[in-house]
Amino acid sequence: MQDEILMPNVCRCSYPTKEAKYLQIPFPLKWTPVFLDFLSRFLLKAAKYLLPLIFLKAAKHLQRATKAAKNEKTVGWVFDDGITDQAANSKLSKQAYIEDDISSMFVQLYEDGILSLLFLKSVLSVEMYVWDVGMPEPRKTYSCSINSANDDVVWHRQALQRFSKLKYVSDCEMDAFSLDFLSEAVVGGLSQNRTHKFYVVQTMASPSSRIGSFAAMAAKDYDMHLLPWASVAACVSDDSLNDDHLKLGRAFCFLPLPVKTGFRVHINGYFEVSSNRRGIWYGDDMDRSGKVRSIWNRLLLEDVVAPSFAKLLLGMPQFLGSTKTYYSL
Repeated sequence: MQDEILMPNVCRCSYPTKEAKYLQIPFPLKWTPVFLDFLSRFLLKAAKYLLPLIFLKAAKHLQRATKAAKNEKTVGWVFDDGITDQAANSKLSKQAYIEDDISSMFVQLYEDGILSLLFLKSVLSVEMYVWDVGMPEPRKTYSCSINSANDDVVWHRQALQRFSKLKYVSDCEMDAFSLDFLSEAVVGGLSQNRTHKFYVVQTMASPSSRIGSFAAMAAKDYDMHLLPWASVAACVSDDSLNDDHLKLGRAFCFLPLPVKTGFRVHINGYFEVSSNRRGIWYGDDMDRSGKVRSIWNRLLLEDVVAPSFAKLLLGMPQFLGSTKTYYSL
């Protein structure tokens, strides 16, 4: 059973031609097609009385998504070309998206696809499709996935769930494993595949540690529920793959943040981030809850990230044949 459920979201966009684009994020949930089928049937009935064009177009795309979900047990977002003219009157956004905008979004998501999957617990792949008018089924354009996602890989990726359930731990819990990714781009009918390997170390600090005690205080005095958890990862793929963007360290709060680490190592943690996820709380000039958040992030780096990084350095020689590459970390 997966711990995240991402339901369909019909979005406003604009296309000069009649086509739909959507992306799929697989979830092996048996009841997902049932839910989609129910929702599409409801919208079809509502279309007889309410906003016929919008609801009918949404329902038709949901029916198509339902069929795909029944066959593949997947759900995803649908970008519909039939409701784009309402962008000017939308209460959500006045911005309309043309085909090139959506294509650009797909390319960017493909380029960051591996990093988006790197520290997640359950999502195994992201696939992007174009569904042209007259086509019986969508055509895959990009995909990023964990290669050979066996039970051992799933077990390692869910270490956070295991460690967070341990009530009596006198020392920190650590876990290390390698993770292989497969990226695919379909250009001109030809499939271009690339593989990358990462080495990941993840750590949960003890409740009796300095940061564990601080988390207990924050929960009691500030109603802030913090978890002394962090992980680090380094790309150990061959340098000939031209994957420098995967080796330049980024900060993560499970998903990538627009923050560089200054290392060739990615750092993921239960950080306190700004409301728009554009930055991490930091500074000595804060007060009250802001100061608590800033101290927490510093403790996370010192007490959890640093030991994880040390263990990563000890384990990297088995993947790197070059001493120069090792010392570049």
